[in-house]
Amino acid sequence: MTPIVYVHPRAFETMIRASIERFKKECLGHIFGREYKKPRPYFIITDASPLQSVKTKNQEVEASKRSDLRLRDFFSRMPTHARPIGYFHSHTEYGNVAFSAEMSEHDKEDMMREKSKLEFIIAISSRKRGVVPWNQQPEGNIKGSFSGARYNYNLDIHAYIPASEEDAPSAVRIKIVAPRAVEEFNRALKYRT
Repeated sequence: MTPIVYVHPRAFETMIRASIERFKKECLGHIFGREYKKPRPYFIITDASPLQSVKTKNQEVEASKRSDLRLRDFFSRMPTHARPIGYFHSHTEYGNVAFSAEMSEHDKEDMMREKSKLEFIIAISSRKRGVVPWNQQPEGNIKGSFSGARYNYNLDIHAYIPASEEDAPSAVRIKIVAPRAVEEFNRALKYRT
């Protein structure tokens, strides 16, 4: 059975905020929560924290080596419930190149190397006009837009777990469930659903 991931509104908002703040460059951060095996495999994400010391290239982001070592030391001394279970990062438009929330080969390799249990990818692009209310999509992702006084964005959030294939790094997309977060975003932005 494919797992489901439940996302608390605060964690959802943090991932969206980090993606908007770094727009045109990718963001990267930790996700915190729990993994449960029964009655069906699922995750509950309670918090997210963007990383501040990151190196970005055109369409790539990674934690700086020094800050990564400091955080690994910090988390190794924390109780299990206070350690990250995975990462989130954004995929942003670059010139005329379309954005996508699909995992790249580099993303899959990083997921395997880091032994991440869960990854979120937030695809973000600029929006010319109008709004799209936040909604759960039939494929399991969540889409919506942010329209502010000056800046407008389309966002598409997907979640992945590592696949159990030994030959090459691979990932399986899983369903995101965040009804309170979707409701809060639509209400705050005055979107009608």
